Amino acid sequence: MTFRVPTALGFLPQGHCWTIGKLSNSGYYPVMSAHDRGRARMIASMANHRRIEIIRLLRKQSLQCVDEIAAACKIDKSTASEHLRRLHEGGMIGKKYRGRRVLLTVTKRATAMLRTIDLLWDASES
Repeated sequence: MTFRVPTALGFLPQGHCWTIGKLSNSGYYPVMSAHDRGRARMIASMANHRRIEIIRLLRKQSLQCVDEIAAACKIDKSTASEHLRRLHEGGMIGKKYRGRRVLLTVTKRATAMLRTIDLLWDASES
């Protein structure tokens, strides 16, 4: 059965539906699908200025290790490692193993996301 669920932006478009979840004070609310959770994780992975800086750095010079990224961004290795973990979880960077070193590279998804962010930023300034 398909329900038209009211959202903050109005009703969902025709043909789209959410699974009805738990009862809240204002009625039923939709449960996020696994695909939507993945999309949210992807977007959240870029929701930090330092992560955007790391993606830009890796686009200029691919295949860098954590130490090189931390030095270029002037941050601690542990901080860089945490940012890289989140970027990897969001599918924004890939890993290549060379002996004991882990070299990082940008994915096509990150390039597209960065291009989208730049377009949105430019559009907001108009």
